[in-house]
Amino acid sequence: MEKSKHGRRNNREDGNTGRGRGKGRPLGSSMNMNPGGKKNENALQPPNASTSAMNVIRKKVDPETAKYFLEISNLFDNKEIDLEDRSTICANALEETKGKELELVTDGVISHTLQILVQGCELEQLCMFLRSCIQSFHVIAMDKFGSHVAEAALKALATHLEDDTSRVIVEEILNRICKVIAADATNVMCSCYGSHVLRTLLCLCKGVPLDSLQDFHTTKRSAVLAERLSGGSSRPGDQNLTSFEHGFPDMFKTFVRQMLQNAKNDISTLLTEKNSSLVLQTVLKLSAGDDDELNHIISILLGYDEDDTAQKKDYSEQKNKIVALLEDTAYSHLLEVIIDVAPEELRSNMLIGTLKGALFAISSHHCGNYVVQALVSSAKTADQMKQIWEELGPNIKELLELGKSGVVASILAACQRLETNRLEVLFST
Repeated sequence: MEKSKHGRRNNREDGNTGRGRGKGRPLGSSMNMNPGGKKNENALQPPNASTSAMNVIRKKVDPETAKYFLEISNLFDNKEIDLEDRSTICANALEETKGKELELVTDGVISHTLQILVQGCELEQLCMFLRSCIQSFHVIAMDKFGSHVAEAALKALATHLEDDTSRVIVEEILNRICKVIAADATNVMCSCYGSHVLRTLLCLCKGVPLDSLQDFHTTKRSAVLAERLSGGSSRPGDQNLTSFEHGFPDMFKTFVRQMLQNAKNDISTLLTEKNSSLVLQTVLKLSAGDDDELNHIISILLGYDEDDTAQKKDYSEQKNKIVALLEDTAYSHLLEVIIDVAPEELRSNMLIGTLKGALFAISSHHCGNYVVQALVSSAKTADQMKQIWEELGPNIKELLELGKSGVVASILAACQRLETNRLEVLFST
């Protein structure tokens, strides 16, 4: 392919005929898949796969299109593209995807090339590409290869948020993507690929800077413990709230509410499924500081359907259920974040109504002990700490023998911070 053609397809038969594996990508081109109409192994079908997702028929990439994108890929691999020609070639190549977006983005080889194209094109071409595949975006997000293209496109959109004119265009695209994802919320959340794309989408709607995305995708417990023991804020996102300058807060809230509404019949599954738990943790961390939204979200997650009922109802009716669920790793991670971000009144109710009388049993568990650490570190008054001490103070030595030094360290740090029970601490240790 000659560079003067700026990436436009021609009908010549010469040129490169193949390409090795993309860096870090397995060879999974749909050109070589589905012989004899066999079932596509890349088609992800979660337990509750939606009708629309299951009925998608994957077409094989035709040889001419496959050859064209291999030639485009070779141009990038061989660094044969001048900087001034790059955006033009990307635009022309993206035009070739029209009507074939789904089979191309889910192709193991071509998807790698498309990642480069969506990152190198202008906003107009990026939006044209996304508009063409928005109705299949949930399917793409749940695909092993398509998810990488979806994430690359979302991150490319994020680079245009500082320009007011571009923001209007980006907002329109994001709104449409959010509606498609929300309509199939349970499946996307439970997909290992969809979960990652969805967390990036949530961060983009909220306005999280690209270099801070990982802070909201996952949380390392060791880092959280260090923050708690140092006396720092235990509310994820607090230090970043002022950085959310380029987000769409109303869109974010609407998106979250639509997802929870559409997934309301599957909440019990979402709480204990690893991938969906990660999405819910991201939602909570991004909502830190917005007490109204947190009350709404946490009410639903703890088993109440109405706004603010978690704040008002007797938690004791949920106690056995919540304590039992703490045996699950995904749920314990989620409840830990809930405690970290919950509004003060809600957090106090959880301490008094739900976990009271069960703190030592939970502290002894390999998952639940992190929830207790979060609860201890969240104590704001000496009275709250005294209530915790009544249950855990007499068991300090036993906790140490059980290897739960993190719980003990959190207790010591909280007693020091709140200047309470320090004498008892000395005698108990």
